[in-house]
Amino acid sequence: MLPNLVQPNASSLKEQLNQAERNIIKAVLIECGDNRTKAAKQLGISKSTLYEKLDKHGIS
Repeated sequence: MLPNLVQPNASSLKEQLNQAERNIIKAVLIECGDNRTKAAKQLGISKSTLYEKLDKHGIS
């Protein structure tokens, strides 16, 4: 008989991933002196993707 495994709540997991992404973006922006071009390069994403993520997470 298999043990009763608790499955993580999907919305909770999604929120944790969103929070992690937000924290990483904020940390990279600080590291890059708020230079968004450098931050996008550091993150390995385009500037337009960075701007979408900034908007998504309410980071100005």
